[in-house]
Amino acid sequence: MNDKKNEEQQSGEFNIAEYTDIIGNRIGILRNKLGLTRSAFANRLGTYQRFITSWEAGKTLPSTPYILKICFEFNVPLAYFDPRIEDADPLNFDKGTPEFERMKEKVDWLFDEMKELIVRVNEMNEED
Repeated sequence: MNDKKNEEQQSGEFNIAEYTDIIGNRIGILRNKLGLTRSAFANRLGTYQRFITSWEAGKTLPSTPYILKICFEFNVPLAYFDPRIEDADPLNFDKGTPEFERMKEKVDWLFDEMKELIVRVNEMNEED
């Protein structure tokens, strides 16, 4: 079972429950490292404490805009939320460190994939 889980993580395949748990856990780690209560964290994001509680408990996922807002508000790289990166420290992304470089490579890859997908969708729309 553990081998299958590691294989899925390396291939980038996660089920939604695992992904929701990972994201919620990372939000909790970040909030605790910042020394913020759920209420204070929610206020900084312009949302409600109940959403933070739900995210951290792995019950719901924050929307993409909230993930981005977390990144910008707390100066955390988007790659922090990549579930394929284990033991990511949200506040330790100094440029030049191996961890930062690994994260940067993965984010660059993700953005390249997104650009390629957008081009394909645009091409398909032009054909219609």
